[in-house]
Amino acid sequence: MIPENTDKGKIMEYKIACGNLQATVDTHGAELVSLKKGDREYIWTADKSYWGRHAPVLFPFVGSLAGGAYTYGGKHYKMGQHGFARDCEFALEEISQEEAKMTFVLRNSEETYSVYPFHFELRIAYQLQEDSLAVTWRVTDTDEKPLHFSLGGHPGFLCPFTQDGHEYSVQLRKNGKVLPEIRVKYLEGSVVGTDEKRIALENGMLPLSHDLFVGDALILEQAQLSHAALCEDGTPYVGVSFEAPVAGIWSPAGKDAPFVCIEPWFGRADRSGFAGTLEEREYGNKLYHGASFEAGYSIEIY
Repeated sequence: MIPENTDKGKIMEYKIACGNLQATVDTHGAELVSLKKGDREYIWTADKSYWGRHAPVLFPFVGSLAGGAYTYGGKHYKMGQHGFARDCEFALEEISQEEAKMTFVLRNSEETYSVYPFHFELRIAYQLQEDSLAVTWRVTDTDEKPLHFSLGGHPGFLCPFTQDGHEYSVQLRKNGKVLPEIRVKYLEGSVVGTDEKRIALENGMLPLSHDLFVGDALILEQAQLSHAALCEDGTPYVGVSFEAPVAGIWSPAGKDAPFVCIEPWFGRADRSGFAGTLEEREYGNKLYHGASFEAGYSIEIY
């Protein structure tokens, strides 16, 4: 298992700007650490007393594995939550201030191969437009054998939940239409439980409270939504658009944390009772030699 890196001595940050919008990305995990419009920050500050990350990329796993390990080729490999990419140093591949775009790349190494026996390339591109940031992931199989992986985003957004009488909520949409309800699963320990809860929405609004996350993340399977917007008194201020089979909405339980994560996932934690191989994991992705998988999400500022 690759340990979490807390030594940020080698880390470098790169910035791009478009009009009044500016994004900053750290080579550590190719993580978005800031998105500002003017003087207003939208990305969580990574205060370690709540959660010491901003917007990590989840690869080659999303969530936790049953028993903290997976089986491939008859061997068992230990792996921590959300894989290892978020704790790896990426290389800056290109940056263009004219296009307001930057791309980072991570390739397999001896260290990654010891816990994930595949050759791969993971590219993460960030590109600004006037009021949005596009985040694009591209996974390429550079191995002779099929590549099995999961991939996801975990961006955290500043949200005080309640402040000076204001109320906060998240509005959920699918293909432009507000949702009348959502079907939610929760974690049992570190894996996904089998029970599903239906939550009714009014005008697509899910009111935010810290009690909402007592059971940890809200897990929405079967591509229930394609857009989620954080709202203050019913008015959106930041939103996330995506086309992903699973989504998570999360804020740490019991901490009264002033942020919410909206997470598009191409994969998820193992379900309760799962005892299969890597190839049999639900919502997993598969590539053949030389092929690539491309996905991502966009952040809109209102």
